[in-house]
Amino acid sequence: VKTAIHEFTHCVQLNILIKEAQGEWGNAESGEFDKMFEEKFISEYPQWFWEALCDYEAGVVNRISVKYGMNKTLSLKELNNSNQIYNVGYTIVDYIVEKWGRDKLPVLIKSYVDIEGVLGVTEADFEQGWVDFVDEKY
Repeated sequence: VKTAIHEFTHCVQLNILIKEAQGEWGNAESGEFDKMFEEKFISEYPQWFWEALCDYEAGVVNRISVKYGMNKTLSLKELNNSNQIYNVGYTIVDYIVEKWGRDKLPVLIKSYVDIEGVLGVTEADFEQGWVDFVDEKY
């Protein structure tokens, strides 16, 4: 069930992003739209959020894995290319929900995870707040 919810959450994110892009590029031909969307998605949508949100919605969290994943403090950029996102991703979204509220999640999706614009903090402050949150909660 958790895997199904995880994968379904990928579909939801993708549909939100496609709908937003259709509003922006609605007049583009199908092939051109697909190319523009794929390029933007690959270059701008952070992998860490893509996976973290899915794990959060599916309830995929394990305190032992979190502690293991947090042995070395990784930046969000590093988590884009690390399997550690599957160990710690849940905690990132948990932090967002507890500090700013669940209603920020769709706004983050639509903004391609503009932390400063949506949450009003720098990425560095966000990362430090997340690390502190994990230390306290997990």
